Amino acid sequence: MANIKSDISEATKVSNSENKTKDGPLLIINDYVFKRIFSIKNILASFLTAYLCFEIKESEIEIENPLNGPLKKNDKINLPDLKVTIKINSDVLGKFDIEMQTTCHEFIWEKFQYALCKEYVDQLSRGRDYSELNRAFVLVIYSVNAIKDEACYHRLKLYDSENNFEYPRSNEIHILEIPKRDQLLLNKSQEDKEKFKLLFK
Repeated sequence: MANIKSDISEATKVSNSENKTKDGPLLIINDYVFKRIFSIKNILASFLTAYLCFEIKESEIEIENPLNGPLKKNDKINLPDLKVTIKINSDVLGKFDIEMQTTCHEFIWEKFQYALCKEYVDQLSRGRDYSELNRAFVLVIYSVNAIKDEACYHRLKLYDSENNFEYPRSNEIHILEIPKRDQLLLNKSQEDKEKFKLLFK
């Protein structure tokens, strides 16, 4: 984790203003466009199916903070991450915080951990039972190379490396780096290539 944190803190910073043309349409990595598109359930279901490697149906998705109404040219808003609950046969699979990340900064790992903890803690009010807690997931899509390795996908969870023990029902942070997709496909098996092609599509 220390090495990954060091790598990500040294990554090149890219501002949101660099991710759109001067007079043209905003790109998918813009916060508003990202949330607007990913709030469409069939698109979100397809993405989560490719991301989680099992089928997620539109009917199983509950978007907790959908984006409603058009964005006017001069509007200045601070958009929250997309909050999603997935229920399979009425059982909650997990609570998901999905965000597009376009910059790297010194405290980015603290930000991700805070988002993960908040997604977990906010489920319970005082006096409620721990059995009501559902697993929390933060899914980060990076538009820049943030971690200095060849992998475009990282799954981070609590794990005892000394005794090879995985913490039961651990909350997770998932990181997907878009710029690494082409390099990754060159080094993967055919099965993995098809999986990642679908995900990036």
